Amino acid sequence: MRTFPAIVVTMLLLLVSCSPLKFVPADHSLLQRVAISSDTIVGDINISQLNGYVRQQANQRWFSALKIPLAIYSLAGRDSARWINRTLMAMGEAPVIFDTLLTQQSCNNLKTALVNMGYVRAGVETKTSVKGRKGRKKNVEYVLHPGRRYRLRNVEYEVQDSIIAQMLKLDDPVGRGLKSGDKFSITQLDEERKRITSILVNNGYYRFNKEEITFDVDTVVGQPLVDIRLVLHHFVDRRTQQVALHPCYKVRKLNFLSGDENDRIIHLRPAVLRTTASSRPNTLYAYNDLLDTYRRFGRLQAVKYTNVTCKEVGASGMTTGEHELDCQILVSTNKPSTISFQPEGTNTAGDLGAAASLTYENCNLFRGSEVLSMELRGAFDAIRGLEGY
Repeated sequence: MRTFPAIVVTMLLLLVSCSPLKFVPADHSLLQRVAISSDTIVGDINISQLNGYVRQQANQRWFSALKIPLAIYSLAGRDSARWINRTLMAMGEAPVIFDTLLTQQSCNNLKTALVNMGYVRAGVETKTSVKGRKGRKKNVEYVLHPGRRYRLRNVEYEVQDSIIAQMLKLDDPVGRGLKSGDKFSITQLDEERKRITSILVNNGYYRFNKEEITFDVDTVVGQPLVDIRLVLHHFVDRRTQQVALHPCYKVRKLNFLSGDENDRIIHLRPAVLRTTASSRPNTLYAYNDLLDTYRRFGRLQAVKYTNVTCKEVGASGMTTGEHELDCQILVSTNKPSTISFQPEGTNTAGDLGAAASLTYENCNLFRGSEVLSMELRGAFDAIRGLEGY
């Protein structure tokens, strides 16, 4: 038993003694450590979350101290034809060689991240230091200079579609996601685009996307303030290139199709199909209804998968921008019934035996995704120590 600690100590000494520079070219350096710091204490900047913007990280450390994967890699020889060398290289981690280009890209990424967070005048400084007797190990530190965070001063909404402007009720400050005095960030602007887009696609605007909303951002000279103008553009018809109202869509009808090959019959009652689908004819298209339809059909035991597609069938009122959609719901059902057999061994207080179960399951008994399950189970045990048994 005493040999085990000795083996562990020997292996650790062997790993530590291996030179991490073995596979580092003579004119290059090993990236020893990477750190991010800030010249000011800023409460809303999480340094650990900014590590994802660094393009080059040092070799991983175990217990925040030893680079065991790098040491295992260094144990390998240079002859990759030998299986032991290939095995050690696969188990370990190759040395990370310092790259000036990746360091500069990391610096730019960190600066962009700070600007997106609202630190418009932010800067990032890179400091490198040489370590080791041979000077072939480098530490890199990214020093953040965030400066002051900007806030919104004037916020203007310009909606070039009169019907959408009336729907959003942007004249009321409650209907606006951006308000004067809020902290400025690119994430906040994108969330506002998503919020407006979500309202529209759930009120009939099937073809609307957030790219039709743009922002004009203007900084105030000498002050950490920005003026924002949100613009929701007119709809431009791709065929005629004419400006018009954004098309608003209603659901004309629902078509249920079978997703099974060579089978045009859906093994579910029509009433079940209609009640499971969230969309209804003669109602405005809503993206949330589409998602809810997927969820509802996904909960049915008889359904394997569902696919919903919408097809434009024409305009019913060009002056009002109303169009119609036909929704095709493709439903693929599972096999209605299955039979399974499962043998097993038993051990009851030392008495051995055998058991088997036969299970029948029908997941669409009355074509309404009802589940019927029946199981027949039998067991035989050999009981010892009882006279006459």
